[in-house]
Amino acid sequence: MPTGLLIAAHGSDVEPDVNQQIRQLTVQIAAAGLFHEVVCAFHRGEPGFADAVSTMTAQMIVVVPLMTSQGYYADTVLPEALARAKRFSHVRIHQTSVVGRHPRVAELVRERYCDLVERFGFDQGATALVLVGHGTPKHPESRASTLGCVEALKTLGVAADVLPAFLEDEPRVESVARSLARRDAVVIPFLIGRGVHASVDIAQRFGMNALAFGEPPPVLQEVGGGRVALDLPIGCQPAIMSVVVDLASETVGRVRKARA
Repeated sequence: MPTGLLIAAHGSDVEPDVNQQIRQLTVQIAAAGLFHEVVCAFHRGEPGFADAVSTMTAQMIVVVPLMTSQGYYADTVLPEALARAKRFSHVRIHQTSVVGRHPRVAELVRERYCDLVERFGFDQGATALVLVGHGTPKHPESRASTLGCVEALKTLGVAADVLPAFLEDEPRVESVARSLARRDAVVIPFLIGRGVHASVDIAQRFGMNALAFGEPPPVLQEVGGGRVALDLPIGCQPAIMSVVVDLASETVGRVRKARA
């Protein structure tokens, strides 16, 4: 049975680079030839989730939420939008968990931390790793993926301290930054797109001067007697492609096994 892959992202209708990043990922996965067709869609941007399903020709569509949190958008907005597709009753749709819950993501973060520690000459035994999620008190699961990744990283023993921080939940980025005064830290946004949250908000809340960035992250600045290295969001890392493919392939395999 021809199988299509729909990459479902939150996206942005005011920051075109965010959606372009997802489109580039879609092209890369399509080029691998693993699926009958590969399409991306956005909550904010075009095409929308329902419109994308309506234009696909595959009889089975695997939907991978390119999101870090299993929260409101993945659990409510996306399924409701898919159900409005004109082809909904004529196609088999299987939604996977969000990319942020995949075990490979913790390894991805570990690799980035080690790369940045080496690049900037940090002492790994004394350098904290801060994983910054979006979070929201409006949905109980919004912080779960971030906290789960933090616990996995602690188990790996990758850093002196592995700390969660949130833009819209507790502990806030600002409070975590204050707790790390005079210490070196690697800050990795547990986000998908390189939008304002990742490129400006996190930097400012850590006391960094985002306007002084002469190049895109990763960037290094001295803050409060310590040094802060701010990386790109995990969704910008090339390895995220393998996470999307794994989630889709696992679901296809499970469905085919159940029907055998």
